[in-house]
Amino acid sequence: MDCTSGGYLEYPCLHTLMIHSHREPCPTRKAVTQDIVSFPRLLRLSVLLDYPFDDDILFRGNARTLEYLELRLLPNTVSMLKKYKVFTPTSHPNLKCVKLDIPPSGMPDVFASGAEYLKFVLSIAPGASVRRMVELDKYPEDCNLALSMLKNHGSIQILSLPHMPLTIWQAVTLVESLPLLSDLSTKAPVLGELPQGLSIAELPDYVRSNYAPMGKRFRCWHYYDGSERDYEEVTTCVLLLALACPNFDYAVFYYIRCREPFMKAMQDKIAEPEFSQDAPRLRRLIFNGWKDC
Repeated sequence: MDCTSGGYLEYPCLHTLMIHSHREPCPTRKAVTQDIVSFPRLLRLSVLLDYPFDDDILFRGNARTLEYLELRLLPNTVSMLKKYKVFTPTSHPNLKCVKLDIPPSGMPDVFASGAEYLKFVLSIAPGASVRRMVELDKYPEDCNLALSMLKNHGSIQILSLPHMPLTIWQAVTLVESLPLLSDLSTKAPVLGELPQGLSIAELPDYVRSNYAPMGKRFRCWHYYDGSERDYEEVTTCVLLLALACPNFDYAVFYYIRCREPFMKAMQDKIAEPEFSQDAPRLRRLIFNGWKDC
């Protein structure tokens, strides 16, 4: 630590800073007596509580060094980021991962709409090559708008929407619009309204003709769903995406109620001629939180 007589405090060796709990609000003047504080080599910053300072002290001097940022979206945090304009289109060029954490009580009412929330989230280091999104299902009426806004961020590599309900067509369009996307997390998809009045048996040829090949970097889809679902429909969606994406080979299923019926539906679907030639690419199917019933 180097503290000069001019009221300047610098932490030149600090690479990681994590603030995950505090007992009471702690304004900057109580925490730091010097006029200027800087973290010139900070690489990782994690703040999992409502921002405890009166100003942007934690973001000083590290705009070009910060690589990992984890924030909990609570009112003071959001207000500070807006007030001090911490993130601009050209700031934080080396930021590789943005993880936005939602408090256990749910999203605070600091955004008037899902569009406002998503606009704010995407404004945090728009050049970051890896971005995680969460809790977009709070505003389900904005699902299509959210997908439209995401299309303008082609640098996204990892996208987490674990509570957003998507049809397979929305998922395919999302993967197609994000050429660098490798990892996607969503609720278990549904078929939704079938295009052009097609039958389910006609969908594989439709996908091959209209979408494949696409998402050449896309490899893994995480599905979150604890409800009773039509397992045949879910497996159809998985295999349709496999038809469209040549490198999709890894699916993770969370909170599937009954694993055995699901596996049977998957095996039956893979055996169908429409899917049999592409299904072997799915080399790993992983179940987390499943029950045998």
